[in-house]
Amino acid sequence: MIADGGNVYGDRVIPGSLKLIGVQGSGATRDKVNGTAEIVKPSYSTSGHLNVGLYRQSLETVNLTGEDASNYSISYTTERANYKVSPKVINLEGSRPYDGTVNFDASFFGDNGIIAGVGSETLILIGTATVTSPNIDSGRQPLILGTLRLSDGANGGKATNYTLEGGSHFGTIKGNKP
Repeated sequence: MIADGGNVYGDRVIPGSLKLIGVQGSGATRDKVNGTAEIVKPSYSTSGHLNVGLYRQSLETVNLTGEDASNYSISYTTERANYKVSPKVINLEGSRPYDGTVNFDASFFGDNGIIAGVGSETLILIGTATVTSPNIDSGRQPLILGTLRLSDGANGGKATNYTLEGGSHFGTIKGNKP
């Protein structure tokens, strides 16, 4: 049996734990055999990370280890996709000069709208967010995402591997009122 597993995009892939049924003996005389599950038909980003999605897991004889492993033959694949790679949450922090409005264009975040992802991956931020007050003295304010969204960037940065949902997003209006 292969337990459910999962990770966040960009994190180390750790397949579900195994429970081998039918291993002979008990206690100190129990056969020493272990195994490692693998992801079935993995889909990797160009930067080498397992893409967001649901995957089935499998165990084959070649994935068995231990001094008694040669005594066993196994081939098993989970009936359902039980390994989930979730999108990596992107947090936004931006600032802009005072202009009397509450709008925050995508260009006020990251490097002119280019957002860092995992490793050297980048994403493009598109759209406009808002804050509740246009005033400078309001300081750092929570962002209302509005039409902000992620788009594919460079170095393998696929928007589907990332999300803004569940992130911490803030905007600060700086400068002096005219």
